[in-house]
Amino acid sequence: MTEKSDNAKKIFVGNLDFSVTTADIKALFEASAGPVEGVNIRKDRVTKQPKGFAFVTFVNADDAQRALDVMQNTVHRGRLLSIKPQIARGKSKPKKKTKASLWGPKSQDGWYTPSSDTADKQPTQQTKQATADDETQKIDSPSTEANTTQ
Repeated sequence: MTEKSDNAKKIFVGNLDFSVTTADIKALFEASAGPVEGVNIRKDRVTKQPKGFAFVTFVNADDAQRALDVMQNTVHRGRLLSIKPQIARGKSKPKKKTKASLWGPKSQDGWYTPSSDTADKQPTQQTKQATADDETQKIDSPSTEANTTQ
């Protein structure tokens, strides 16, 4: 089977009671959505306690879609279940574009590097200091005209 069809058959079920079993989840979804191929309750690696969520795999993608539609806002053992389509491992939803920073893009080491347009608009502390030093030097040194006449 292809990866796309396998993912279409799986759903994420969150906010589960910690004492729920695979048989409980299988019975719950088979009664309302269709035949379930498997249930995977995720557990902590160290304590072996359930984390409170599971993945349910249906026999076909239509049953998974029916479960997403029908089982929303279902309360099971006093908890409102969070049911979502399963996203392939290592993949995520596309990130929203963020606004550009005032200081320009970040370099690979995490520091902001001014781009040519931002460098012209906003002088850095170093350029401010250099400008102040130049002005101080002009005031302290005698004029060049006085030196040339002697």
